[in-house]
Amino acid sequence: MPQITIGKGLAFYEEAQALPGVKRVAGMVKQDIELVTGVSPAGITSGQGSGCAVLYGTIGHSPMLDALEAQGKIALNAIRGKWECYSFQVIENPLAGISTALKVFPATANFENSEERPYLEYTFAAAKDGDYHVQFHMSATTPVTFEPKQYIGYSVNGGAVQVVNTVHEENRPFFGSEQWYAEGFANVKLTEAVILCHAGVNTLRFYAVSPAIILEKIVLWPDGTSLPESYLGPRESYRC
Repeated sequence: MPQITIGKGLAFYEEAQALPGVKRVAGMVKQDIELVTGVSPAGITSGQGSGCAVLYGTIGHSPMLDALEAQGKIALNAIRGKWECYSFQVIENPLAGISTALKVFPATANFENSEERPYLEYTFAAAKDGDYHVQFHMSATTPVTFEPKQYIGYSVNGGAVQVVNTVHEENRPFFGSEQWYAEGFANVKLTEAVILCHAGVNTLRFYAVSPAIILEKIVLWPDGTSLPESYLGPRESYRC
């Protein structure tokens, strides 16, 4: 998935035949992007030279999806005729003028009970064996349900996936809670864990579990030390 600069490359392809409910959900996603970035993605009705676009539609009611499937660019048979299911694909050159697109099936996809979760993988070097603190910095987002849960997952060096509930109060809905207001005010959601690393190169995977989770940064430091007080946090590590 390429890195996209909001407002300079990302757009939402607005198909005229899209059902009203689909258009409404797409509008809500655009509003969420604007709340996080300060810029609303453009709406387009053709390629129009967009570098990357979000495509959305309903199977059986979208000429765009029909055309992409006929061209062999997407596969819909696994979810055709089913309810509460999802798929996600990055499509190269889906339409004239669009180089890359992320296909959403749907944006509210939940991977809590799935064994095939999408993930981001990072490699990093540890100076010595031992415990390390890992802190996940995520966008302060509004959940898509009223349930008291918003899960993330992580694993280290091929180990078992650890699923963590980022909601502190599990006896009340997260939306409207003190934590939700505090994260919105601070503009960040923080979740911390302790992981075992070995000297040399280690691998950390961050898994999508609940919807409406946006990872922004990962901070690692050895157990027994503390991070200096700062507003933006540590400087980004050197990447090779």
